[in-house]
Amino acid sequence: MTLAVTITEQGLAECVNKKTKGIHAEIKWISVGDRDYTPSATQTSLRNEKQRVEISEYRDTGEASLQCTAKFSGDSEFAIREIGIWLSSGTLLGVISEKDRTLNYKATNAHVIIPFTMDLSALPTDSVKVNVGVENLNILIDEDFAALSASVVNNQAQSLKQELRMLESEKQRDKFAGQVNQTLENQTTHLRSLDSQIERFQGRINTEFTALSTSLVSVQTNDIQQQLDLLAANKEYNQFTGQMREQLESHSTKLESIIADLDRSREQLSNDFTSLAEGHVSTQLSVIKQELRLNALESRIK
Repeated sequence: MTLAVTITEQGLAECVNKKTKGIHAEIKWISVGDRDYTPSATQTSLRNEKQRVEISEYRDTGEASLQCTAKFSGDSEFAIREIGIWLSSGTLLGVISEKDRTLNYKATNAHVIIPFTMDLSALPTDSVKVNVGVENLNILIDEDFAALSASVVNNQAQSLKQELRMLESEKQRDKFAGQVNQTLENQTTHLRSLDSQIERFQGRINTEFTALSTSLVSVQTNDIQQQLDLLAANKEYNQFTGQMREQLESHSTKLESIIADLDRSREQLSNDFTSLAEGHVSTQLSVIKQELRLNALESRIK
């Protein structure tokens, strides 16, 4: 149902202030009360607030309007005749109410889901956003559903008004009370059916989420195992290269020792050869000297 929202002065001022700072004002809560009246822009609260909840779901329909749903539960019972729209700062942004009009009804130990369209054309463009609570009802499926809900609620409200005007005697009031109770029971049954559908839908979502989580964990486990295998291979490679480096260093040390031994052997051989050559030369000189002496003796004898 599309409801006229009376924007409060404080709510408008906060939205304008937020927009000038480049940020959005956040719509967070919806509250309901049981007083009917013509709202005022100077209001800072509902006249008799009965319950306040977070917004369950919303959809931006464009043209400065938002479709929202809110779910009210608990053991309290009251007629819903005023609705308050609250910013996350606690400021009352807007009020929905109309003199002599019942918007909905909250029965004892029952849920009442209020889908409605808020007209925010009085606010600066793109100055607000919606902060959705943890419970998503998945009700805003399409415009036909919203229109149907608005039509049903309007018809029920009109029927209640007509029957209230017809209550002139105790008998009529008793009869009307029975019809109201039956209507409320029917609504309760319908809401329980909706709750059951919502639970099944959420169950499917949870199942799919669990499967997705399991798949992601498996993929991450495989990635970790691959990284561990790479680390192990890298560790073995480092050990192998370390062993090869040690062997090369050992071989290098041995080679240096062999080269040193060869240098010493070459030097010893050189010294031995020099000594041998000198001895041989000395022997040759002695032989030549002796031959010279013999030649001299022979010359004297002749």
